[in-house]
Amino acid sequence: MSAEHARSAKRYTLFAAICLAGATILTVATVAIVFHCIAQLGGEITPAKLSLHGNLLRAAGVGAALSLVLVIKAAFFVFLARRLHLRELADAIRYFGSGDLTAQVTPSKVETRGAGDINELQTNFAVMTERVAEKVRQLTLAEDSLRSSVAELSHDLRTPLALLRGYVETLLEKGAALPSGEQQEYLRITLRHAAKLERLVSELFELTELDAPDVHLECAPLALDDLIEDLIGQFALHAQAVGVHLSRDNCKSLPLVFVDARLVERVFENLIENALRFTPRGGTITIGCRVDGGAVETQIRDSGKGIDPRDLPQVFDRFYRARDSEKFGGSGLGLAIVKRILQLHGSDISVSSRAGTGTTFTFSLPAVPG
Repeated sequence: MSAEHARSAKRYTLFAAICLAGATILTVATVAIVFHCIAQLGGEITPAKLSLHGNLLRAAGVGAALSLVLVIKAAFFVFLARRLHLRELADAIRYFGSGDLTAQVTPSKVETRGAGDINELQTNFAVMTERVAEKVRQLTLAEDSLRSSVAELSHDLRTPLALLRGYVETLLEKGAALPSGEQQEYLRITLRHAAKLERLVSELFELTELDAPDVHLECAPLALDDLIEDLIGQFALHAQAVGVHLSRDNCKSLPLVFVDARLVERVFENLIENALRFTPRGGTITIGCRVDGGAVETQIRDSGKGIDPRDLPQVFDRFYRARDSEKFGGSGLGLAIVKRILQLHGSDISVSSRAGTGTTFTFSLPAVPG
């Protein structure tokens, strides 16, 4: 409620209380006079006694009349206070209806007799406006995020497409005149950028499916130690080719975890690929596990270049790439996919890193009870 309206309502309520108090006092005095007159009716009736009784009854009548006037005034002041409540509520509804989402009503702390329904209406309206305003803020943030994502996606698509077009046009126009080796190099570059586009589109579709409200997880007990062993074998040749040692630590005899096996495998693949991309030759990547209550905590540690502290808060954002990471490739969606999959499993992921010493990603998976 506005300060001016609050002061007026408080003043009217005070006047009403004073009037009611006066009316109460007059009513009690009138009743006392009437009972006194009745009690004095016994005994000898003299002219003086009749005169006194008449004066007392007239005083009682005046008191009753004044009491009635005060009650009417109190009701009038209550009406004025309630009208102020209704006027502010009507103004707020009008402003809100015109699109001013800042129009709010703060329920008055002044308790007006009989105004509980108005206070309740004010409270409900205030709650409604807060919820609508919060939804609008969320939609605004979502719109800003979508606009940013579309801009990032446009950039990521435009660059490789422009390169593809340039090399294809060169091959079409000068293909016969170019040396065989140069033609092969152009084709390799074209193939590399086509693969990058394919990966970007594939990950974008995957993330869209994970964001769908009706996404369904096919959860079942999974032997995490067997999955990790399979992944070590799957990436062994790649790790050997780039000169990185890939190993596991304390990943045997683990309890079963209740997860969607396909999606959890995707989590490990993305994190291992990310580690291989940023770990230099001669470095190490270690997958470590430990049982933590009703979950299995997993860490993927590498001895890579580390992540700039300024980049750490954004590494899981969609299309975000750390500083100086363009040369390492990637779509900027891999870690966002990892985070979303873990969220669907009721878990989360954290990252810690120190420049020059490596990075560690940590997450937990729910163990099968028993």
